[in-house]
Amino acid sequence: MSRTNLSYGPVTTQPAGEISRRTFMRRMIGAGVGLLSLEFLGGTLAFLYPNLTGGLGGDIPIGSASDIISLFPDWAKGQPFS
Repeated sequence: MSRTNLSYGPVTTQPAGEISRRTFMRRMIGAGVGLLSLEFLGGTLAFLYPNLTGGLGGDIPIGSASDIISLFPDWAKGQPFS
């Protein structure tokens, strides 16, 4: 019985499914930059989206002038601005 040595020659490329450290680091930096960009975009949109329940120009119920005077009597005299 003879043995045959089935050699396919030297391997010049990486085996399928393996990546180098440099490729891994490139992908992780890319994923980190992508995630940071998404967070920045989400924060920007959340900041720019109008808050319809208050904020600038929103109605804020504070009561009538008599309610305020009963709680802060100096308010009728112009305090704290006079």
